[in-house]
Amino acid sequence: MDRVTFADLVANRASWDASVNETVGLDTWSTGSDWCFSTHKTWGTGPEVVLRSDDGWAAFGRLELEEASALIALDPVWGFASPIAGNNLSRLVADVCRELDDIPDWDLVLLTGVMEGSSLDRACMSAFGQHHQLFGGPATVRLVADVSDVDAWWARRGDKFRRNVRKAQRYGEANGLVIETLDSLSADEVINRLMVIEASSWKGQEESGLLGGDMGNFYRHMAAPLRAEQRLRASVAIVDGVDVGYILGAVRADTYRGLQVSFAAGFEKYSIGHLLQYHELHRVAQIGVSRYDLGMDMPYKHHWSDSVEETRSLIVRR
Repeated sequence: MDRVTFADLVANRASWDASVNETVGLDTWSTGSDWCFSTHKTWGTGPEVVLRSDDGWAAFGRLELEEASALIALDPVWGFASPIAGNNLSRLVADVCRELDDIPDWDLVLLTGVMEGSSLDRACMSAFGQHHQLFGGPATVRLVADVSDVDAWWARRGDKFRRNVRKAQRYGEANGLVIETLDSLSADEVINRLMVIEASSWKGQEESGLLGGDMGNFYRHMAAPLRAEQRLRASVAIVDGVDVGYILGAVRADTYRGLQVSFAAGFEKYSIGHLLQYHELHRVAQIGVSRYDLGMDMPYKHHWSDSVEETRSLIVRR
């Protein structure tokens, strides 16, 4: 395997994404460059360990713990992403393991974003288990909806939920609420407009959402390439000419990933979150999206989702 830099990896983004697409057993959206490169640029630390071969890639950042130095995927915040992607996984992971054995400055490797029992999981267990101790780490749960047939998806929603959405639609129409897509704006213009809305939301008041820590920078890193490839999706809800809510997401292959939904305080009676999600789901379905990945498990998302997808983590101790 060749050891290269993170800058080399970014320059070969298409190759990384191709390896992700052909890997069986990982969270494809989060391991893709849109998510994990942006996460690492915002919160990751180096020196990175990036390995490349004909079989694929491995990319690790650093996490300094109180009594240990760890190599982690390029997703140090959520742990959605896998650090390894490619084909011929048995050979790829065995090569990665050998290369890491020659690197002295780590105590732990955190293998996240792996679906239990998958080809990737089996390859990691086999290769790393020969020379090191393995421990099970925390699982990460995401909620997913099948929107290949939007009418069928809608029919699977509960009666009360559907009544509430229809009621919100009628209330919004009667009180002048309109939804505007932001496809004509640049990436920075989109984020700037959404951050103004966030400042008046409960998330903004708690300094979360787009205004939490470095989250704004994270979404700017992500939005730029997404907009360049026309995969960024953002819409705003407007009442009396004022932006009062937004939804932000992105498309990758057949998947729409929801990123943030928020609305201004004082507009709760409009059910703006429901209206924006319903609008966006129908919009992306028109371009062939069949999966709505809602991200991490939260109670309100169960109304929208059909199934749970879980990835686990393996802790490798040297």
